[in-house]
Amino acid sequence: SDVEAFETDDPQFLSEARQRNDEMAASGYAWWREEQHPKRYLEHLVSGSGGLYQETREGVRALRTLDWAASGTGPDAAPFLRALFEDITARANVPNPLGGGSTSPWTYPERTAQPEGLLLRNL
Repeated sequence: SDVEAFETDDPQFLSEARQRNDEMAASGYAWWREEQHPKRYLEHLVSGSGGLYQETREGVRALRTLDWAASGTGPDAAPFLRALFEDITARANVPNPLGGGSTSPWTYPERTAQPEGLLLRNL
């Protein structure tokens, strides 16, 4: 139920990920785990077919076509999606389009937290 808990057994991608991990470790980022980065894997798949994945272009297009209300109804996705929308709508001072409900305790603080000290952790 955690969208960031990504795993694959694609040997070509894992080889590329190990190389990137080594590069990042040499730059002081020993915690970096390229193989757990879902967007990097998406980039790998698209580039393998001759395309170019740009999150700001294809990602925006995907987000515009997604039925947000329907996607927030699943038992696993709902708390994470609701937490994302709580972050955005709190900053924009607008109501959450998904309505009320519980958020993931891992990605959104208690509702009593002072909002001026918070960051948009989901973006």
